[in-house]
Amino acid sequence: MPVTRSRVLPARSVAPAWLKRHQTRTRTFHDNRGAAIDLWLDIDDPVSKLTDPNFLRRRGRVPGTLEPVAQADVRMLGQVRANATLGHIWLNSLSLVTKARSPVQRRIFPVRFLLSISFAVLAAAMTPLIAAAQERIGVLMLHGKNPGSNVDPTFGFMKGNFERQGWLVAFPDMPWSRGRYLDGNLDKALVEIAGHVKGLRDQGATKIVIAGHSMGVPTGMAYAARAGDVDALVQLAPGHIPLGYYTYPSLKAVRDSVDEARALVAAGKGDSNERFNDINQGRQVPVITTAKHFLSYFEPTSDAEMSVTAPRIPAKTPVMTVIGEKDPLFSHIKSYYVDKLPANPKNNYLEVSGGHLDTPRVANDAVIAWIKANVAP
Repeated sequence: MPVTRSRVLPARSVAPAWLKRHQTRTRTFHDNRGAAIDLWLDIDDPVSKLTDPNFLRRRGRVPGTLEPVAQADVRMLGQVRANATLGHIWLNSLSLVTKARSPVQRRIFPVRFLLSISFAVLAAAMTPLIAAAQERIGVLMLHGKNPGSNVDPTFGFMKGNFERQGWLVAFPDMPWSRGRYLDGNLDKALVEIAGHVKGLRDQGATKIVIAGHSMGVPTGMAYAARAGDVDALVQLAPGHIPLGYYTYPSLKAVRDSVDEARALVAAGKGDSNERFNDINQGRQVPVITTAKHFLSYFEPTSDAEMSVTAPRIPAKTPVMTVIGEKDPLFSHIKSYYVDKLPANPKNNYLEVSGGHLDTPRVANDAVIAWIKANVAP
């Protein structure tokens, strides 16, 4: 019967020289009767040794007598670890099959190694798994603009869901949040994004996903277009449309502020704080900042405009866009920027139920599944 429990012990001081040389560990296994079986195993051991009872007696301590088995093999059950220095792999656990040799249950437990491939083939097969084990996803979450922030529950709940996948997650307060709106220009925001990406990499992330909601979408795209080091973009309920301020009559208040900011810059007054207007989900929001900073986010030709940065996203970077059927941009977003993205077979455009603030909750499972399928090692 298969092993029911296993634990890993440090190598003992009395271990043979080869054990110390290869820095392996003593494995203690328990069979179905609870009897302890200690085995030392090295990847360099030829299969012939595993069928040699004398070898097994030297390397292992098993109650009773070991008998050779004609066919030897190893069944993997646990993680595979890599010793990068020595280039070895070793097994956390093996599947051991034991049985009593007589009705009186004498303590004789043959150990049968069930093997279908040689160690050489096993090592080759495990190489991709070892490489995958060294990969780790880091997700940078970018919230929506004022009144959005990194404590916004409509998006923030995803942080815990991402972390439960074993991913590293950063969810910072950005310059367009309720408490900072607007803090500096777009370039400053992109420098902050770069710092958070570096922070994830310093923690061990090897693949970076930027997941943005609303205003977090165009800013994430701007960073990806400029930096080129993002492995995937997740765009939830894209918002902030500088080009749209000049095409949608309902956004005239913002268009007037853009014209005013242009005039101030032309008059040499671009560095003084002024009051401008923004509209967020139908609600007019005042913006106190300089004309230059305002234009860096609201000028239709700026990198805050999704239709400007979409064609510049690296073709290798897959993009998932999710829009709710009640979102004000539902009927426009595909032609606005999605169709302008470079072709990538992993790109995904998803329409869901609900409105702008509902999209993260409704799309949560689909987003996680997409990241696993297209980014996860």
